[in-house]
Amino acid sequence: MTKDELVMEIIGNKANSFGEEDKPTLLSMPDEVLAKIMPVANEEDEEDVADNAAPVVDEEDMEEEEETPEEKKKRLAKEKEAVKNQETPKTAAEYIANAPAGIKEMLQNGLNSYEAKKAKLIKQITANERCTFKKEQLEAKDVMELESIAKLAVVANYNGQGNPDGEAEANAETPLAAPVMNFDSRKK
Repeated sequence: MTKDELVMEIIGNKANSFGEEDKPTLLSMPDEVLAKIMPVANEEDEEDVADNAAPVVDEEDMEEEEETPEEKKKRLAKEKEAVKNQETPKTAAEYIANAPAGIKEMLQNGLNSYEAKKAKLIKQITANERCTFKKEQLEAKDVMELESIAKLAVVANYNGQGNPDGEAEANAETPLAAPVMNFDSRKK
């Protein structure tokens, strides 16, 4: 079988989703890969499979399975109640406690890092005397918002940049007068 025939057989097969638009891609693939893509033919005829796949249902079974609107409401209410009663973790600690062993440590370390970062940001913000937030308010915020507030809370430090208001000059000591040097050869 040539490569073109193999590609056309793959495209023509209903067991996959390859179409005519995939022909250039399929032609660029090696023959070994194309052989793997080609589906294996079953011994049963496709029509027999389709006929056997449909379940046979008796009319008596159909009558039993039909439910009245009241029964349907009751069944749905029971299902909703079952979903509500399923125990879901309420806190991060409960979720971590129920996590698989391989992930439990990773989640705990991540939570510890998150809480440490949050505590550091809250401490940095509250250390600023201009802070009007209460600690409880800050604890309710997420880390991204706390980072933004912390950037605003940083007090600028202008040490070593001179004193523009001249206060340092008024308090400075008066320097000594420079000595006079006379290089004149005549004595006076």
